[in-house]
Amino acid sequence: MQVADTVRRFFEQYTVSQNTLIVGVSGGLDSMTMLHVLHALSAQRPPLFRSLLALHVHHGLRQTADRDAALVNQYCRALGIAHKSVRVQVDMNSGEGLEAAARTARYEAFLAEAQRHINPVVILAHHQDDQVETVLMRWLRGAGLHGLSGMRAITTREGIPILRPLLALSKVGLAEYAAANQVPYVEDETNQDDRFSRNYLRHHVVPRLRHLQPEIGALTARLTGALQDDDDYLTAAAQALKERAVVTRGDGLFQVHRDLFNAAHVSLQRRLIHILLNCFASVGWTQRHLEAVRQLAGASGTGSSLQLPRGIHVWRSYESLYIGYPSRFSAVALPSTTGWDPAENHRLTLEGPLARWRFFAVVTRNRDDLCARCKGLWRLCLPAGRALEVSVGLPTAVRIRPLGLNGSKKLQDIYTDKKVPRSFRSQWPIVTVNGEVVWLPGLVRTEVQTVQAADRDVLVVVAHMNRDARQQIGTLSRGTRRMISE
Repeated sequence: MQVADTVRRFFEQYTVSQNTLIVGVSGGLDSMTMLHVLHALSAQRPPLFRSLLALHVHHGLRQTADRDAALVNQYCRALGIAHKSVRVQVDMNSGEGLEAAARTARYEAFLAEAQRHINPVVILAHHQDDQVETVLMRWLRGAGLHGLSGMRAITTREGIPILRPLLALSKVGLAEYAAANQVPYVEDETNQDDRFSRNYLRHHVVPRLRHLQPEIGALTARLTGALQDDDDYLTAAAQALKERAVVTRGDGLFQVHRDLFNAAHVSLQRRLIHILLNCFASVGWTQRHLEAVRQLAGASGTGSSLQLPRGIHVWRSYESLYIGYPSRFSAVALPSTTGWDPAENHRLTLEGPLARWRFFAVVTRNRDDLCARCKGLWRLCLPAGRALEVSVGLPTAVRIRPLGLNGSKKLQDIYTDKKVPRSFRSQWPIVTVNGEVVWLPGLVRTEVQTVQAADRDVLVVVAHMNRDARQQIGTLSRGTRRMISE
């Protein structure tokens, strides 16, 4: 029959003889038919798969749920099929709706069982009519290309392959097979409840569409197949963009370089956002979420943010967009001061949440060309014999007098002018002598403690920032970043 031949060809193409099949069996027509076909195929030689396990998930939501479990148990015992029934707790407070919460619990049970076996493959009984309903539901939710491409015959979740061998078959074809082979099954009474969106579509919308187009199932199958090809191509292009435009930081954040991102086609922008968000949660992202992130990346201004579901934050800071959980990134460094006498120790290292700073000092004779050699904000020249203090977390309202400026400026204004991301400001080292600010490495040299011609010896200090921090900042000029690396 067509059903058996279609499933057999599917498994000949997509499984190997070492696979253990974890078959989701609810007791309904679709899954019981699939189980019957797979049991028949288990006798084929050479074998299509290693072993077969029927897994029934008991949600505990319906009074007739025990009846369903009993039918699956009795049928498997009669045919000698290995089987198992697991009870799950459906999170009624998840906010995703009863159907979605039950589906989440069900998939978790499938994957948990699969992980107990060698070379596991989860088998689900979704068919052509389910695909039509899925596409309609996603369309009504405002899904994009990825969502409208529907369910895939082959996918993975948490590294476990998930196969849907019935997607090319109609519900009518499965019912004819079940009747011809006397396959028992039960009807889930909640499938008649039109309060659930999928049921309403099944009972009232799809029949009218089928009246207009009797081949809606086959047409939808061809459409989703084409969309999946386009979706795969777009995903590959977005992955290539990710390699160029995204830095995966050690603290779990994604840093997106806005210039490269904004230069890409809008379709690649949305797909890249989807890829990044899926790294935190693989379900629930709509076009509204993707567009909000895209608009934030393209907007002008120095900073703004938005909060997405599941505790994910997105914020813009100068040339970068950050996506992730902000706890570490947004941590404010507590005020602290480290004393440093270069005469005793010519090296100093400061470890912070976001950056590692290293300072090197040497005393040299004052020469005519020394000031020229010390030119640049990552080198400091001081009269020798000075003890230094390196502080972080100073209030941004503190005022200093930058060298060459007729007046004073707040630290806040210096950070803004130099485009230092807000997350780095409280952790940027500030070097003082006798309580007076002399240097913010890479940002400003003040008019305090400058070298005079009468000074015989000069203390030269060089500051280095680690590479990861330099990449995270991304706002410093190329010349400045090169000077830090020297």
